[in-house]
Amino acid sequence: MIHNTSKNIAWSILDKFGNYLMNFVVGIILARLLGPQAFGIIGYVLIFVGVANVMATAGLRDAIIRKKNPTNADYATLQLVNICLSVLLYIIIYFSAPTIAYFFNESILIQIIRIYFIIIIIQSFAFTKHIKLIKKLDFRGITIISVIATIIAGITAITMAFNGYGVWSLVALGLVNWSLRTILFFLYTPGFQASFTQSSFNELWSFGSRMLVSELMNDFFNNLNRAFVGKVFSTNTLGLFTKSETYKDTFSKNVSFAFISVYFPVLSDIQDNTVKLKETYRTMLSQLTFFIFLAMFVLMGCSQNFVVNVLGEQWIDAIPILRILCISGLLKPIISLNTNLLKVLGRSDIILKNQIIYNSLTCMNLVIAYVYGIYALIIGIGVYSAIMASITSSYGKSMIAYSYMEQLKDMKVNFFIGFSVFITLFVIDIYLVTSWATLALQITCVGFILITLGLAFPKTEPGRYISLFLSKLKISR
Repeated sequence: MIHNTSKNIAWSILDKFGNYLMNFVVGIILARLLGPQAFGIIGYVLIFVGVANVMATAGLRDAIIRKKNPTNADYATLQLVNICLSVLLYIIIYFSAPTIAYFFNESILIQIIRIYFIIIIIQSFAFTKHIKLIKKLDFRGITIISVIATIIAGITAITMAFNGYGVWSLVALGLVNWSLRTILFFLYTPGFQASFTQSSFNELWSFGSRMLVSELMNDFFNNLNRAFVGKVFSTNTLGLFTKSETYKDTFSKNVSFAFISVYFPVLSDIQDNTVKLKETYRTMLSQLTFFIFLAMFVLMGCSQNFVVNVLGEQWIDAIPILRILCISGLLKPIISLNTNLLKVLGRSDIILKNQIIYNSLTCMNLVIAYVYGIYALIIGIGVYSAIMASITSSYGKSMIAYSYMEQLKDMKVNFFIGFSVFITLFVIDIYLVTSWATLALQITCVGFILITLGLAFPKTEPGRYISLFLSKLKISR
């Protein structure tokens, strides 16, 4: 099972990074052509996208994934509910578009919102097909579908960008991507079933209802930061904030999601075996924090060279924002991982309670930021992320006999590896001139440090991956 899980993690990470690498290239081109203002406009749209997606799934996605043997009636009920909610949400957002545009003082939002939100209807038709592949652990199929769709959507967006379509290139990127994904899901898994069974809905809703409230609050308060930045400061500042979040999330949020996507059904299958659950969870924590800590510290250390060389001088004000946001990026995966454990064990009541605490801290931070400015907001995000990481980690002791101190012990080596990399890169960032050559030197240093530490300390995560690579090399010979 561990071997299969590792393969699935590799496919899941390839899926996330394949998509984000291609979106990264498209994003760089658009960033150079359009600047922060255009990304600020899209940032307004994204405020509502996340909330709409959560409402469309109604908390039932996690409910059916954690169910050991879902029936065809369960999937058919979930499909019908998702389509109906998606259509209803689109109608609401369509007529709300003028009010949203007026609130943010951006008239172009009326057209963009009405067209962009067609996505929620399109993706609803492939909703259960995606879930079935997750349940089967067929991440290879998911990866192939998403990569093909992203490549074609990326080419479309780049072509539009060079032909002067500006912000509409980003709109086309989303529409083409999800349209192709839906078509490919139908080709990969033929057939379609949508009907309503009351007993199936009641069973899924008993868990999903509390997850819906929790996820709604999570998305609402996460996007409240963006709405606050755009309304209180400016569209330009929102563009800087949104772009910085995007690059932070490329590593922090999406690597976490790749791991959790694979491990959630695996952990769900062993939820009654506490010893095995703890063992698998510890492995997951060690692997995940290694990648996340390393990625966040590298991004913090290289931020000046990365922003100036890759995005251009017009994005230079994003450098301090990106560096500070990476602090929360270190902590968010720990929160997500512990929340995932609570989902596996069916403790949606605790998840909801934690969400209320998180929301309260977010509101307090917004009040402080209103007085002290944008940097107070970003620092505050890091502070309350640390608080929530401590709270969610504390449940490990009572749930699977995995105490907070044990978790810290298992993470400390990965933290020091990442921090040593950051110090090296930050010194280079300060004392050498900003250039592509300096950025290349920083990336080379990362590889050198990891190989050196891996060879010197074979029991660390870099050491394990080097040993695995060398063993595979011997087998291939």
